[in-house]
Amino acid sequence: MDAHDLQRMISAPHDCCAHGRRYFFKGGWRNQNELENLMNEERGKRPPVCVVGCFANEVPCLKKEPCLLQFFLRPGTSDIRVLAQLYEESEYSFVSEYNLKTILDGGGNVGLASLIFANFVNEPGLGNEWGTMVQQSKEGVPAMTVDVIQDLFNVAHFDFAKIDIEGAEKEVFTPSETNTMEWLTAVPLVSVEMHDWMKAGSSQPVMKVFDTGLDTFRSGCNSSQIRRGSPSVSTMLLRSICYQLQVGREEEEEGRGGGMRRREAEEEGRGGGRRREEEGRGGEWDEQ
Repeated sequence: MDAHDLQRMISAPHDCCAHGRRYFFKGGWRNQNELENLMNEERGKRPPVCVVGCFANEVPCLKKEPCLLQFFLRPGTSDIRVLAQLYEESEYSFVSEYNLKTILDGGGNVGLASLIFANFVNEPGLGNEWGTMVQQSKEGVPAMTVDVIQDLFNVAHFDFAKIDIEGAEKEVFTPSETNTMEWLTAVPLVSVEMHDWMKAGSSQPVMKVFDTGLDTFRSGCNSSQIRRGSPSVSTMLLRSICYQLQVGREEEEEGRGGGMRRREAEEEGRGGGRRREEEGRGGEWDEQ
């Protein structure tokens, strides 16, 4: 994107305001639905497309003057849904309540959340599809615990740890000789999205770590949030229940639909019976 493109975007009316986010794509400013429809038209074209978002007076831009953020989204992937979840539904809006300087982002996807945190993401990339989990293989790859990473980059502590690693929670939150998990004791705010529906039992080690003083409440389709009761530690866990909720809704809708179809069949049966009864009475009247 060059200065000419930027000037062209800024000069175009965008109506960007709080809760009125706009996205520049294909020569004009769009709302989320318009952007999603246009992105669907690009389905099958694998190279990422450039989208510029305009935000003002809300996360990720708390200034009254609009901020422009550049995204590279892959048509035909979950990127557009991740964009909606993070920027339209403001899943991480709570970060504005805290003074966060050092953030651990585990599960970078393509870096959309890191733009909100205004921080470096270790592993954004073209291959990081939402909901994609890493499989075990016989061939190992080098890996480091969070404690080692903390020492490597000389980080005293993390102000916020966001963990969304698609079912690998067990490996990260199970203590061992090599995984002491000392980093977790000093983090004032933690967000963990758990994925039991992807990998059964993956949330158990996480819940064991945070097994005292937990209050549970729900926020949106995507998560149930748990905050540690200790006033000195504000720990938040995001538990992925969107899948279960969606399945439950589908079953409920199917049940309602089935009940409606049964009622329609009953009404049809009653109507048929009434018609046969009327026809019988009519035949008797004709004979008389």
